[in-house]
Amino acid sequence: VRDGLGDLLLQSEMLDDGIAILYSYPSQFACEVEDGAGYGSYESAHVSFHQIVRDLGYQFRYVTDRMLRLGEFDADRYRLLILPRIEALGPQEAQVIRDFVEQGGVVIADVRPTIYDGHCKPLAEGLLDDLFGVSTDGRAAAAVGPATLGDGLTLDGLMVDPTVSVTTGEARGDAEGTPLVITNRFGDGAAILLNFAAAGLPPLAAAS
Repeated sequence: VRDGLGDLLLQSEMLDDGIAILYSYPSQFACEVEDGAGYGSYESAHVSFHQIVRDLGYQFRYVTDRMLRLGEFDADRYRLLILPRIEALGPQEAQVIRDFVEQGGVVIADVRPTIYDGHCKPLAEGLLDDLFGVSTDGRAAAAVGPATLGDGLTLDGLMVDPTVSVTTGEARGDAEGTPLVITNRFGDGAAILLNFAAAGLPPLAAAS
């Protein structure tokens, strides 16, 4: 290690498949206030998306809210941006995400995106509601129960945000009247709101 392996690792380039996952420092705290803990932990959301991406055979890299704010997010190198439990975000960072999608990128969020500002102050509506084609009616505890996704796939125990309704988006799932897997075209790109905690998804990889 001392004779070169460590230097080789330090100088190596991390590979990715044009996929970025956003880490938001204020969201880590926002997930614990009010009814946030009922949707699972911030860490569990990230771990779930790690597993999903890797089970599909892809690799990702992290970007941060600070990078978005300082103009350090290189939108041209990414095709997909994942927002795990990004509940708190400032307007400047939100606009970077909106621009990324408008220029052809795809964004996926699990549940309750941008319902607080960058200082964890509650907002009357989500900063990215227009991006996802939804309207949120305040903040509420998770509704836990059965849900139907796509062409008849039924899952039990999903943690769903019951305050969400569709505006310009199109829902491809339902949980007792609450829309799930909402897709919205925005500019040249698209935004997808699962509207349930990613931790509720079953693993994609087969057990060994």
